[in-house]
Amino acid sequence: MTTCDGCSLTDRKFNEHRLCSKPGSRRPQVVLVIYYGIMNPPPILSPVDDQLDALCAALAAASTARDAVSADVAADAAANGVAGVAADVAADVAANGAGREFHRRHPWPAQPLAWCGQRGVFRWSASCHVGGAGWSDADQIRGYLRLGEACLTTAFIITQRTAASTRLAESANHSLRDRLLPDLLAGRAFATVAISQLTTSRRHLAAPVLRARETADGYLFHGFSPWVTGAAFADWIAVGAVLDDGRHLLAAIPANVAGVTVDPPQSLVALEASHTGPVRFENVAVERSWVLAGPSDQVLRTARSGGSGGLQTSALALALASRAIGFLETEAATRGNLQPATASLRREWQAARDQLLEEAGDGATAIQAEVAPGLAGASLAGGSLAGGSPVSRAEALRARVNELALRASQAALVAAKGAGFVAGHPAGRWCREALFFLVWSCPPGVLATHLRDWTDGYS
Repeated sequence: MTTCDGCSLTDRKFNEHRLCSKPGSRRPQVVLVIYYGIMNPPPILSPVDDQLDALCAALAAASTARDAVSADVAADAAANGVAGVAADVAADVAANGAGREFHRRHPWPAQPLAWCGQRGVFRWSASCHVGGAGWSDADQIRGYLRLGEACLTTAFIITQRTAASTRLAESANHSLRDRLLPDLLAGRAFATVAISQLTTSRRHLAAPVLRARETADGYLFHGFSPWVTGAAFADWIAVGAVLDDGRHLLAAIPANVAGVTVDPPQSLVALEASHTGPVRFENVAVERSWVLAGPSDQVLRTARSGGSGGLQTSALALALASRAIGFLETEAATRGNLQPATASLRREWQAARDQLLEEAGDGATAIQAEVAPGLAGASLAGGSLAGGSPVSRAEALRARVNELALRASQAALVAAKGAGFVAGHPAGRWCREALFFLVWSCPPGVLATHLRDWTDGYS
């Protein structure tokens, strides 16, 4: 367990005590609490609500403050020598554990998430009859575009807790739903998902990495989930496992139950403050009352949130692209040579946004995952893989917005020139964040599209 720099609360309590103002806390974070210190703020009622503008401004400022923490570490290295800093880090890890040092360098966005909870963001995706706000799919996409542009890390974390709440809201286990969902929607609890092993991650291995075995009282979960966001802060985790007969099972497992081990977060290329890493399950006894869905052949497809890589993922890729294009637009105001390319990127972004909203309005809420690799050709209207497997419109759109995020972020780096290649400049961070969309919930059809596009004409 790790502790806050300013108080003695453990890492599992960061989401409860927000950001303390005791000695040792980061001053920029304290300033932000004052800046946005409104008691019981009204909920955001629509994507054009002025309250969303205020929330996004606060999220953007918090993101800048977190970047300053990493800049402090870089400044220490410049002032004291990298070797000295490395020795200090090694000593800190030896004394307090790797988790504490990781949190110091990449603080979990507890306060931004608290603001979102206060503004009702976590209720957007749930229907009114279970206590949600009942926003349409298109309005949710509009909201995610705004949140993602303000702070991609916070928006990404919200997608993971939304995935958990959606599984819970749509579960036939109404007793479990009624017990857990109110606190989750209100922001009083945090949940995340451990399902990548059922969708895109480690599927090439001969045996599933997380298995479930039926017992007289329920199930035993054994193995690990490679990519779980914020597990150290979670009250419970929606976990997917594979039974011996190949069927899938989804259960809500308390994060503090015996046999659950949260590994230190992975040191990622980007979005490290999401605290994403493996969670291990060593013969974890799961009562039947904890089951969310299944056993069934495709347990994840039974929910409205669909399989891997829903339209939310495409929305966040577009949000990143918009941030980079916004930087180009600022630069182009005084640099005429940038204007044609900048205008072209913004037009492309607007067309992709319109297509994304059209997909959401049609009720297409998720990419059809787990299609075979070997894309023979697909356009935005959809297409087919070699062998006849379908490529959905959402898959084609996902590949398109991934490409746009890559090109827009690299264009921002070109415009920033050498300064953009210096650690701490946002253009460099946007380039790293764009790579995330090549690996986050990216099913084979999308990967095949990229490989085809990147290799055509070179073989």
